[in-house]
Amino acid sequence: MKPTLLIVDDDKSVLMALAEYFSQDYEVISAASGGDGLKAFDLNSPTAVILDLRMPDMDGVEVLKKMKEKDPQAPVVMLTAFGDIKTAVDAIKLGAEQFLSKPVDLQALDSILGRAVKDARLKRRYKLLDEKSGYRKDDLVLPPEIWKAITIMAGNPDTTVLITGPTGVGKGVVAETIHNESARRDAPFVDINCAALTETLLESELFGHEAGAFTDAKKAKKGLMEMADGGTLFLDEIGEMPMSLQVRILKSIEDKTFRRVGGTNNINVDVRITAATNADLRKKVEGGKFREDLYYRLNVIPIEIPPLKKRTNEIEDLTNVFIKEFSAKMNKPIRGIEEQAMAVLKAHPWPGNIRELRNVIERAAILCFEDKISMEHLPRDLRESEDEIEKEPGSPMTSLLEMEIKQIIRTLKHTGNNRAKAAKILGIDVSTLGRKIKKYKIEAD
Repeated sequence: MKPTLLIVDDDKSVLMALAEYFSQDYEVISAASGGDGLKAFDLNSPTAVILDLRMPDMDGVEVLKKMKEKDPQAPVVMLTAFGDIKTAVDAIKLGAEQFLSKPVDLQALDSILGRAVKDARLKRRYKLLDEKSGYRKDDLVLPPEIWKAITIMAGNPDTTVLITGPTGVGKGVVAETIHNESARRDAPFVDINCAALTETLLESELFGHEAGAFTDAKKAKKGLMEMADGGTLFLDEIGEMPMSLQVRILKSIEDKTFRRVGGTNNINVDVRITAATNADLRKKVEGGKFREDLYYRLNVIPIEIPPLKKRTNEIEDLTNVFIKEFSAKMNKPIRGIEEQAMAVLKAHPWPGNIRELRNVIERAAILCFEDKISMEHLPRDLRESEDEIEKEPGSPMTSLLEMEIKQIIRTLKHTGNNRAKAAKILGIDVSTLGRKIKKYKIEAD
C-alpha cells in the first residue's frame, strides 16, 4: 500500500505539478488552504506533508504547529517563494524536516520525503516499543525452544503465527520479538485485544470505516489492518473473536485485501497476522465456537509458551531484568535482591506467571530504599506459606484488587500525593490513576 502524501498550497499550478510528480509513489491528497489542509490532515492521517508557507487564510508555520500538536511524528516539508531565514529557523524548531525555496528541485524533494517517511516509521515503532514494554532484545528471558521458534518465524515474514499459553507468560512479547527480528521490523507492529471490544467496535477498529457507515461515523477512519501495512497485526485473545469477524480475517489473510465498514472498494495490504490465545482452540473448533479453516490457517507453526512454574531456572534472570527496569524508572539505587528473597520467589507457583512476577518486583521496588530488595519488600502471601496464613483468623490471602489499592495508596504517600509522579511510578497515565482513585474511593489524606 502506498504512503499518503498531503500537499497544501494555494497555488493550483503548484498543487497540480506536485500531485502529478508524486502520484506514482504516493497516495496524494491536495488542499488549497491552511484550513482545508488541517481538515485533510485530521481525516487522512497522512504519512508525510508538503506545506506552503504563505496562504491567504492561515500562515504555514501556524498550520505546521497545529499538525505537530496532533502528530509529532508526521514529517512536514515547508515550501516558500519568499526566502526568510528567521521563518525557516522557526519552522525547523517546530519540527519541519526541511525548508525549501520555490521553484523546488523535485528530485531533491522526493529524496527528502523518502528519508523522512522512513525515519518517521522508525520513530513511531521505537516510541511504541518504549511505551508498551521498555524491553530490549538482550533483556528478553525466554526458553531455548521459544528462541528457536522465534528465529524460524522471523525468517518467514509472511507466515501466520499462533502463540498459545496461559495468561501472563509473555505471548505479546514473543509476537513483538518475531516482528522485530524479521524483515518487517521497519514497518508498524499493531496490536489489539479481541476480547476487549464489542463485535461492532472490533470490526471498526480492525477494518476502519467510511464516513456515514454508522451513526457516529462522521468521517472516514483507517483501521488497524490498514495501519499495519508492511508490518504485523497482532490479534491477542483471538479465541474470543466473534465468528462473523473470523470470516473476514481469514479472507484478509488469504487475499491480502479487505473493505472498510460501509465501504465498497477493496484495499490491498501486505500484513503478517500473528495471533495469541490462552484458550484451547481445538476444543473451540469442536464446540463450533471457532472456525476450523481459520484455525488451520493460523496454526502453521504453533508456539506454545510454558507457564512460569515450569521455568523456575528463568525466575532469577527475569527478576534482575525487572529490577533494572524499575530502578531506572523510579531513579532508585536498587542493584539486586537478597538470597532469601530470591529463594522465596523461586518457590512460589506463580499462577499469574511473568505478569505476576513483574508486579511483585514493581511493588518491592516502590517499598525499597536500599540497594537490594529483601524479604520485607515482598508481599505477605509470598513471605509466609498458605497454611500459616490460613491459621491466622481474619487474615485471608490478599486479592489482586486489594494489592492494587494498597499499592496505589503507598505510592501516593511516597510521592506526597503527587498524582503525576505516582502515575509514572505505577506505569499508568494520570487520567487512569484518577479513575482508579475515584473508583476505589481513595481519600486524599
